[in-house]
Amino acid sequence: MSNSFLVSFDDLQIWTGYNRKADIINWLENKHIPYEVAFNGEPITTHQAINKALLGEPNHEQWNFDTVQART
Repeated sequence: MSNSFLVSFDDLQIWTGYNRKADIINWLENKHIPYEVAFNGEPITTHQAINKALLGEPNHEQWNFDTVQART
C-alpha cells in the first residue's frame, strides 16, 4: 500500500543524509517536524508537516497511522 502523502523512511534517509533511525528522529525533532514511529521503529511523517515546519507555520496535525502498513 502506497500513501503519496507520507514521507517514507527511505525518503527521510535521502533527504537528511542519515541512515540511523535515531539520527533521523533527532533531525525531525530539531526541525520541529511532527512524526510518528511505525511499529518497526522507523519514523514517518507527511509532506505537509515538513512543508509547514520549513515555512515556519504551526503544526497541529492529529495523525492516525493505524492503517499504515510496513514495507516488505
